[in-house]
Amino acid sequence: MQADAENTYQCNLAQYKEELAECHKLSKDEKKDMPTEPVPREYYLQDATLEAIADCLSKQPNRGVLVAIDELAGLFAGFNQYRPQGRGNDRQKWLSAYDGKPIKINRKTRPRVSISRTSVSVVGTIQPCVLRRQMSNLEEDDGFWSRYLWIQLPLTEMPPPGAKTIHNLPVLLKKLYKDLENLPSKTYQLNLSGQQVWKEWHCWCEKQKVTEPNSALRAIYPKAKERAARIALIAHCVNLQTSYLLI
Repeated sequence: MQADAENTYQCNLAQYKEELAECHKLSKDEKKDMPTEPVPREYYLQDATLEAIADCLSKQPNRGVLVAIDELAGLFAGFNQYRPQGRGNDRQKWLSAYDGKPIKINRKTRPRVSISRTSVSVVGTIQPCVLRRQMSNLEEDDGFWSRYLWIQLPLTEMPPPGAKTIHNLPVLLKKLYKDLENLPSKTYQLNLSGQQVWKEWHCWCEKQKVTEPNSALRAIYPKAKERAARIALIAHCVNLQTSYLLI
């Protein structure tokens, strides 16, 4: 999808340059409205500063963006690396981005960026031993680590070539992503049975929060509680699309 979007952008950019060149040839009396420069559609970013991510979101305000990184350790180590003496607040801005809060950036040498709603997701991998070093002293954590959903994949043997049926997942996933992208914006609500399940989940998380003696682990439960709503919404939207896709 990113490759298709890039091809579309390059075609639109070439047309824009042609129209712009034609406008420059016109006299003042013949001048007309200048063509609008196209904006690329960004589905994901790989190597980008927080300012670049904010700039991307400001150019596609009704769409989010995925930050897909092979090694998350590089992202964490890169916080404030472009600041004088490494001083900055990249970490704090990431805390705000998790909650979808607005981001406003003013720089003397760059155009201002103002985003009313932040929609950015981060996905990547990291070795458990590296993650432990990155976390350091959890007792002094500011809630940064509890905002990530860590999944340790089990160690399994890969089957030999040709041992199982091969499924063409990219084709199915591309159709699914396209359908999800075209879903209209709306507010979803839990039905009665969903509300009961949520009530039980809420009470369980609250009980764990007040009984957990470790302050670092205690911070996980409020985030885990609301993260379940995000996962449930994603699963619901995916199920709506796959109900006919898999027939």
